[in-house]
Amino acid sequence: MFVACPFGACFIRLLEWLRGLGEMELAATNVIRSVSTVFFVIVNSLAATTGSLVSNLLGAGQKAQVIPLCNRVVRLGYAIGFPLVILAVIFYRPIIGIYTESTALMQIAHLPFVVMLLNYVFALLGYVYMNAVTGTGATRMTFIFQLITIVAYQIYLWNISRFSTSLSVYWTAEYLYVILLGLLSVIYLKYKRY
Repeated sequence: MFVACPFGACFIRLLEWLRGLGEMELAATNVIRSVSTVFFVIVNSLAATTGSLVSNLLGAGQKAQVIPLCNRVVRLGYAIGFPLVILAVIFYRPIIGIYTESTALMQIAHLPFVVMLLNYVFALLGYVYMNAVTGTGATRMTFIFQLITIVAYQIYLWNISRFSTSLSVYWTAEYLYVILLGLLSVIYLKYKRY
């Protein structure tokens, strides 16, 4: 149950807009994206597991347990991920230093790196709840949710690209993506019959 995400197709679009910022910003984005995959593996693993567990709950006739299950998975994800996020914020120089020795690149990457790390809070929620919707068998709805979020993501990037803006602002597009995905999923889970 792999999820389409901005780290894939939309990331290519992000890179196109970042070309206007400069070579160092593009290099910083590549470093940040590379580190973000460590956190995305945690998020995606827990989210995919949630989908299977939701299917099992519904098969056992325990619909009322779907939201509490999602909440438990999110708490587990925070227990696993927050210590790593805190360590990554504290030790950002050695982490970014794995990819480059350039102090200028480390400086440019620092704030966007923190923005990316803090997105873990929202990404975990968004993907866990979206995969819970998938676990209900509503794959068409998850497709629609992803289309809506990708369009919003693209519009947001287009709007901020019209202004001279920082790399950190571009990385906030990830927040929009996962928050909207999570909101649509939670609304579905709370109000739809499945």
